[in-house]
Amino acid sequence: MEQKLHSNNDFDVHSANSRRYIRLNFLIPSLLDMVDEKKIAIRPAVEISFLKENEQHLLLQELETTSFKVDMKKAEKMKEYSARKKLNSDVILQILSGNFFEKKAKKATAIKLPYKKISSLIDMSLAPNLVEDYIIKALEYYKLNNQ
Repeated sequence: MEQKLHSNNDFDVHSANSRRYIRLNFLIPSLLDMVDEKKIAIRPAVEISFLKENEQHLLLQELETTSFKVDMKKAEKMKEYSARKKLNSDVILQILSGNFFEKKAKKATAIKLPYKKISSLIDMSLAPNLVEDYIIKALEYYKLNNQ
């Protein structure tokens, strides 16, 4: 009998996916179970597989005691800290909670005031910075006298 060798194409598995699935073997069994249960997606799991075994146990402990999920951004950040030998349970918790990531500063919003409404209250021939100062002082005065 002739034995037929199968290629990845026979199973519709691309080489990148093959490498990902092989990489999952570096996960501790409990994390691999979470992948099987679809609690952790494949791509973040691949990133997690680069963590040391003790770091994976720390991650598992946090995942079991909190309701946090691991996404790609969090997995990449943990991998980065692991490579720098800076990953510990506190860092893992901060990453999982999302508190670790820089919050984008909110842009100051400009306030537009209708010219017709303020022109009767302010001398509009003043320079714009003086008009601004006048409005700020008026608001400060209002705040002090209406508390």
